[in-house]
Amino acid sequence: MTETQSTTFKVTASEIRNSGHPMLPGFPTKILDISKKDGSVHFPSVDIVMGKKYEKTHAAGASVDVPAGRAAD
Repeated sequence: MTETQSTTFKVTASEIRNSGHPMLPGFPTKILDISKKDGSVHFPSVDIVMGKKYEKTHAAGASVDVPAGRAAD
């Protein structure tokens, strides 16, 4: 990637699906499960590099960073 290209892009929290990979809290994580309730989205996830578990709740319309990349063949 060039300097003008970002390594992340933003999506709304409600668009993220199970097994998605958002940046929580600033680290690439894999979603373990998603629960939606009262206009909020709860993400239990695990850091894909270090294995640390995180839990985060966002408003359904909030922006969440997602790593820009493609799957390796």
